[in-house]
Amino acid sequence: MLGKGTNVEDVYLILLDTQILIYFIPYLYLFVVFLIQRRQGENGSDVVLAPGGSIGRWLTALSGIIVTLFAMIIATIPPPDMGNSLLFRLKVIGGALGFILIGGLIYWHARLKEKQTKLAVS
Repeated sequence: MLGKGTNVEDVYLILLDTQILIYFIPYLYLFVVFLIQRRQGENGSDVVLAPGGSIGRWLTALSGIIVTLFAMIIATIPPPDMGNSLLFRLKVIGGALGFILIGGLIYWHARLKEKQTKLAVS
């Protein structure tokens, strides 16, 4: 998976950058949900409004999305002493997608099991 000639330091950096990508994904969701919630006008008593109205809402969400994407892009940049930068990026992005896929499969399996249990009880 990591390839012949990959040393421990390179593997550590690949795993670290992979986890950084996975770590920032929920933040992208949060900023998108922030926009959707405010657009729908849900202004309950426990909702904190962004200052500046609609413009402030867009600036807050877009700046959050841009900074988060920037951090994710930075995580895919290999160190200067890394041999093949394209291979490094493929390993980091592929690893992140692999972990997300594994998590999704575990979730879908549990969800299917839960539905089967509910049908058996009914």
